Amino acid sequence: MEHRLDTRLLQLPPASLHALTPKLCAIDEFKGWWSRARQAAGATENAGQVAQDALAALGRIAAFGAEDERAQAQQLRRGLVSASRTGYAETLEAVLADHVRMEFGEELLLSLHSRLLAYVPESRANLGRYRTPAESPVAAERNKVDAARFAPMVARLAPGETKAATEWARTRLRSCGFHPLLVIGSFTFELLCIRPFARGNERLVRVVTQLLLLRCGYEQVRSVSLDAVFAGRWNDCQGALRRSQANRKLLRPDISPWLGVCLDVLLEHGAKARAVAERAPDESRLSANQLGVLQLFERDHEVTNRAIRESLGLPRDTAKQVIKRLVTLGRIEAFGAGRSVRYRRSERR
Repeated sequence: MEHRLDTRLLQLPPASLHALTPKLCAIDEFKGWWSRARQAAGATENAGQVAQDALAALGRIAAFGAEDERAQAQQLRRGLVSASRTGYAETLEAVLADHVRMEFGEELLLSLHSRLLAYVPESRANLGRYRTPAESPVAAERNKVDAARFAPMVARLAPGETKAATEWARTRLRSCGFHPLLVIGSFTFELLCIRPFARGNERLVRVVTQLLLLRCGYEQVRSVSLDAVFAGRWNDCQGALRRSQANRKLLRPDISPWLGVCLDVLLEHGAKARAVAERAPDESRLSANQLGVLQLFERDHEVTNRAIRESLGLPRDTAKQVIKRLVTLGRIEAFGAGRSVRYRRSERR
């Protein structure tokens, strides 16, 4: 059965589709470049660092999105912002590291919501649960204070609409009917309109966006923070969201403002990822032992001199020389001192 999201994509104005097409081509061209060249260019992938970069960037906008702006001062006094940050960082890191094993669907959506708010005491009763009609007065009061905010879908309809939209995205991403980036953009837009949960909707959308991009092969998300680019374009994103929300119920709905700004974010993100990869040292110039040490960090976040010797079968002096060279090149960093010294992959650019 055709979903309204199909209609929105099929009825995109020709001029809008003409403007979006070059952006789609450019993003896919970079996707191919990244797939071929990331190893030769020395591009690194570190879920923990990307998650930390995301938090640093999101600190430049109020809390974690417009839904939290008015509550930020109170949250700071009660220590809830740090709790929200912890949940976001851990959830994003899990998605970046384990997206292959995460089967996309409604169950995963609810699970991610639970992880995002797990450290916020006042949200624990609603973890992974849709908002209820009893929460509608809160939303109504919020909309009255902020007239520019788009009214969310009534609570009783949110579960069914979210399930239907999620199934639509899952099905369309497996087919070739629409470009996957248009599917992802349409689905995230729908979630922002439905606002299925009492809290954490913007956070969930950002995490789900990165999950779906990774599952569609846009691996550069694991190397450079996408949230950092969203933060830099926050006002553009909010303006495009409002314009698309105003158009979504027209006879010929036009959500191209939202789709366009999402593609602009990905284009900027790709440019940053390319710059990082091209600045990184060429792996081909490293010795076999040095490459062997770096490969250990694909399995372990930290390694010791002893672990290096045992894993690679190196004499003590050889291992020391290899480690010293990698530290000098800025590829790894030492922590601790004496017998407790350990090494991590360097994140310096």
